[in-house]
Amino acid sequence: MSTRTEQVLNRKAEIDKQRHVATITDLQKKERAGREIHESHMQEVSNHAHETLTRFETGENLRRSQELQERKRSETEAEIQKKFTEGAVRKQAAVEAVADRARALDAPL
Repeated sequence: MSTRTEQVLNRKAEIDKQRHVATITDLQKKERAGREIHESHMQEVSNHAHETLTRFETGENLRRSQELQERKRSETEAEIQKKFTEGAVRKQAAVEAVADRARALDAPL
């Protein structure tokens, strides 16, 4: 082979090598950018999931608190009703006892 042909072939090989290196470098840059985009997206998903969970937990805590307040209110109302009923029963028993005494006093011996 002539030196000119060798020079042309060497130059072509050098250009091919540079293109190959440039292609690899470009692919590495794209891969890095893709990885960064993926990591950023995953962070956004994680943040969104955390916010959603926090809102859900807050809602659940509020619901539980409201249920507890309602249960306490119902229990308090039931206790008041029970005491009122017990008081009415005692009052009725006292009235009947007084009436029995009055009848006993009015009754001939």
